[in-house]
Amino acid sequence: ADYQEGASHVLSVIHEILAHHRQLESKWHAKKIKLHQRLALRLFQEDVKQVLDWLEKHGEVFLRKNVGIGRNLQKSRAYQKSHETFEGVVQNTYTNAEKLLAAAEELAQTGECNADDIYSVARELESHISSFARRVEQRRHVLELAVLFYSHVEELGNWFSELKSELVSEEVSETYEGAERLVEQFSTQRDSTLDACASTIAEGEALTEELKNCGVTTEMDSTGSCTSVQTTLEKLSTEREELGELWSTRKLRLDLCLQLRLFERDALELSSQFEVWGEQLQTGELPRELNEAERGMRGLDEQLNHIQSATFNVVQRGQDLLQLFESSGISLMADSQYNGETRVQVLLEYLQERAVDMEDLATIRRIKLEQCVQLATFQTDATQVMRWIQNTEAMLMASFTIPGCLQEAEQLKKEHEQFQVAIEKTHSSAVHVRQ
Repeated sequence: ADYQEGASHVLSVIHEILAHHRQLESKWHAKKIKLHQRLALRLFQEDVKQVLDWLEKHGEVFLRKNVGIGRNLQKSRAYQKSHETFEGVVQNTYTNAEKLLAAAEELAQTGECNADDIYSVARELESHISSFARRVEQRRHVLELAVLFYSHVEELGNWFSELKSELVSEEVSETYEGAERLVEQFSTQRDSTLDACASTIAEGEALTEELKNCGVTTEMDSTGSCTSVQTTLEKLSTEREELGELWSTRKLRLDLCLQLRLFERDALELSSQFEVWGEQLQTGELPRELNEAERGMRGLDEQLNHIQSATFNVVQRGQDLLQLFESSGISLMADSQYNGETRVQVLLEYLQERAVDMEDLATIRRIKLEQCVQLATFQTDATQVMRWIQNTEAMLMASFTIPGCLQEAEQLKKEHEQFQVAIEKTHSSAVHVRQ
C-alpha cells in the first residue's frame, strides 16, 4: 500500500513537472518569437536607417553638388552620363526600400510589434524615397531638356554659318524657271529656318522654366550654366534678326532677278511677234474691192492699236523694273556682259525701235490701202459716168426727129435744153473722175 501511494505520488510529481516544463517551454517559445520579432523590428529600423543615411550622405549630396546643366552640348552630355550612372546606383537603394516596405507590412500584421511604430518608420522611408526619386526624375528631365536644347543650338549654329554664306551670294538664275524655283526654295528655306529657330528658343525657355520649378537659381549654380542658357537665347534672337536683314536683301535680289527674267521672256516674245506683224504689214495682199479696202483700213487700225498696247505693256514693265533697280541699290548680273539695269535699258531701246518700225510699216500699209480705196472709188465713179454717157447717147439718138408743127418744135426745144443740162452734169462728173 505504501509502495502504491509512493508510486502514485512520484507519478503525480512527474506529471506536474512535465506540465510545468511544457508551460515553461511554451512561454520560452513565445518569448523567443517575440524576441525574434523585436529583433526583426530593430533590424528593420536599422536597415531603414542605413537607407536614409545613404540618401542623406550620398544621394542628397550628389543632387546638391550637381545642379548645373552645362554651358554647351559636350558638358550637358557629360552631366547626363554622370546622372545615368548615379541612377543605376540608386536603383539598388530603391530595391532595398521596396523590400523594407514589404517587410514592414508583414511585421505590422504579426501583432507582436506596435504597428503604429512600424508604419511610422515605413511612412518616413516611403516619404524620403518618393521625394528623392521625384528630384532624381526632375534632374534627369532637366538634363534631357538641356541636351536637346544644346543639340539644336549647335545644329542651328552650323546651319546659320552655311546660310549666311548663301544669303550674301550674288548668284542668280539665268532662266525664268530657275529664278522662280529659287524664289520658292528661298521661301521654304526661310520658313523652315524660322520654325526651327522658334522651336529651339521655346525649348530654351522651357528649360529655364523647368530649372525654376526645380528651385535652381543663378546663385546656386556655380558653373554658370543657367546664365549660359539666357545668353544662348539672346544670341539666337540676335542671329535671327541678322538673318532677317540678310533674308530681306536676298529676297529683293531674287524678286528682281525673277522680274528681270520675266521681262526678258516677254521682250523676246514681243520681238518674235514684231517679226510676224512686220511680215503681215509688208506682204499682206492688197484688196481690189472698195468694201474690202475699207475693211482692210479698219483692220489695220485695230492691228496697230494691238501692237501699240502690247508694246506699251512690256515697255511699262521694263521701265518699272528699271526704277526698282535704281531704288533698291542692288546690282545683279543679267549675263556675262550686262548687269540687270543695262540689260533692261538695251531691251527697252530695242523694243521702242521695233515699235517705231511697226508704225512706219503701218503708215506705208495705210497709204497703200488708201490708194486702193481711191482706185476702187475711181473705178466705181468711172463706171457710173460711162453708164450716164451711154444713156445720154441713147437719148440723143432718140431725139433726132424733125418737128411737124410749131408745138412739136417748141416741145423738142424744151427737151433739148433739159438734155443739155444733163450733158453738162455728165461732163462735170467725167472731169472730176479724170482729176
